[in-house]
Amino acid sequence: MKEITQELLDFILETRFDDLPETVVHESKRIILDSIGCALAGLGIDKGKISVALARRLGGPPEASIIGMGDRVSCASAAFANGELVHALDACNIMLPALHVSPYVLATLLAVAEYRGSSGKELILATALAHEVPTRLRSGIEKWRKYVSEGPDKGKVTYPAVMGYGVSMIGGTVGAGRLLKLNHDKMAHAIGIAGYNVPAPTFGKWSRTRTGGMMKFASAGWVCHAEVVAALLAQMGYTGDQTVLDGEYGFWRFYGSATWDPDAVTEKLGEDWRMTRMLWYKPYPACGIMHSALDCFATIIEENNLFPEDIEEVTVWADPAIAARSQDKEIDCEIDAQFNVPYACAAKAYRIPTENWQDIDNIREQKIKEFMHKVSLQPHPNFGKIMQEAPQVRIAKVEVKSKGKTFVEEGLHVRGHFYRGLTYPEEARQSDEWLVNKFRRNAAKVLPSYKIDKVPQETLELEKMENVSELMKLVTI
Repeated sequence: MKEITQELLDFILETRFDDLPETVVHESKRIILDSIGCALAGLGIDKGKISVALARRLGGPPEASIIGMGDRVSCASAAFANGELVHALDACNIMLPALHVSPYVLATLLAVAEYRGSSGKELILATALAHEVPTRLRSGIEKWRKYVSEGPDKGKVTYPAVMGYGVSMIGGTVGAGRLLKLNHDKMAHAIGIAGYNVPAPTFGKWSRTRTGGMMKFASAGWVCHAEVVAALLAQMGYTGDQTVLDGEYGFWRFYGSATWDPDAVTEKLGEDWRMTRMLWYKPYPACGIMHSALDCFATIIEENNLFPEDIEEVTVWADPAIAARSQDKEIDCEIDAQFNVPYACAAKAYRIPTENWQDIDNIREQKIKEFMHKVSLQPHPNFGKIMQEAPQVRIAKVEVKSKGKTFVEEGLHVRGHFYRGLTYPEEARQSDEWLVNKFRRNAAKVLPSYKIDKVPQETLELEKMENVSELMKLVTI
């Protein structure tokens, strides 16, 4: 019986573009389009601006482009800047059970593909592998939250003390390795190098205390930079632990997981592509677990034509993970805004376009701050029970008092969520047209109109592109 590192290596190296299901090809292109749009919008906030400035300072040979800019720097420096940009607004997609993957891998792939002059097909294949591998690794590791069904804590939703984003670093390194055309031995070394350099699993600490500044869960830029370095080192002959995923002391252990199920990682490997199973694109530049409540609030104010001055009080019942930490009435920066339900409700109430939610002038606007004090937030009492029965459900409830009336909306599904093979409304899946419009809004402040028109067309037909540099010219100025 093969060890898991070897089994994954065989899958990574034997899979060809023609082996990819059409759904995987199409979704990979959608991920690329959405992520580039998020990066362009990320140029507008301090996190993005500082990251670009550092990439310019680090410089290096002109191998790859900083998205939205005219600069060409080393592929490692470009990966750093673009990783930070993709994740800057928290508007990028989510892929369960690994949660955020794209911001931690895609910048690496774009940089290495541009450096190597890779084709569109090669980038699509690398994107598919870079998302599939961490999704599978995460399925073998301890769940990020559980519902307690028995004992004194019955009814509670609990979270592991240690969580992180190390699985994505393995995925990005794998994708870079394919673009660099690493052989079996060097790919094994690349994974070993990456495994020993994954970021500390800080998500558990950050999610409970929210004192990370601009870092959020982990720095996507640092992770993407490290992925490029791992793949290049292996290409040059640097060696790593070729058994990093295996055994009692493998990756899962130093990742911080209490459990490990390698069979869950490799089950139907290459047959069932999990990256398309639970993938969704965000309509709001905010933490994904806020979205059910935001959908409910939006429905109330739009269907009843309510405006901020009409609203007296808003009560939100939502995911316990957000309810426990997201109701401060004073926020100071863009990162705070991404995880604050009162602010998001205020932005929605004032009909601020989503691409402008994190403009610092809006965050500091007095009328926004005043509206935030109208919003209260608490855990939905049935969230854990419903989550246990149907993991794809994200129940939320919102009550709005206005004009002597009380308006109530409760929702089970988040707009944009799509769960292949599970009970979920097909119409929830965001269409290509919706993604193109999201890209247009995100790109509007950066790219000229002719490029905004061209990028979606070229990306959604990426398999026809001979050199990815053509795409990067379209997303820079």
